[in-house]
Amino acid sequence: MGLESKSVVLLEEWRFDEHVLRMSTQLLWFEGKPFPLTRPQNQSGVVGHIVYMGTAPIFITTKAETLVDIQRAAALAQQANEPSQHTMLLRRLKIFMMKAPCACSLGHRHP
Repeated sequence: MGLESKSVVLLEEWRFDEHVLRMSTQLLWFEGKPFPLTRPQNQSGVVGHIVYMGTAPIFITTKAETLVDIQRAAALAQQANEPSQHTMLLRRLKIFMMKAPCACSLGHRHP
């Protein structure tokens, strides 16, 4: 997707899904730390994988239910005094709740 050359990243309707992108990688990315980017090796001109060290700001849209689930899991971990990737994730996010449709999507317009 050319992430290494982007100056801004927009993750629209992101799910924080471990099956899409490992949580450990998401935590590195959202903290601004380097992480490996795997690239398909069957394309001409592509040799090896790279380490992403970019500093592009990341803007994420997601459903409120997704955040509620993460917050619930983090609260349970805190009550049990256990480490949690959910707690670490919430520390890396600045959350803004939108109560009305937002024209966040490129090319989409809302009245």
